[in-house]
Amino acid sequence: MPESLKQELLHYAKYLLEKYAKTESSPEQLEQPHGYGSWAG
Repeated sequence: MPESLKQELLHYAKYLLEKYAKTESSPEQLEQPHGYGSWAG
């Protein structure tokens, strides 16, 4: 697997962990958009 793809997967995994950690404490944040990797911005 290319290193760039590994990095994208790592960033996505971290994003998911952060997203669901936040939604457990405040569910209204579920619909807020968030970019990651090459999709950020």
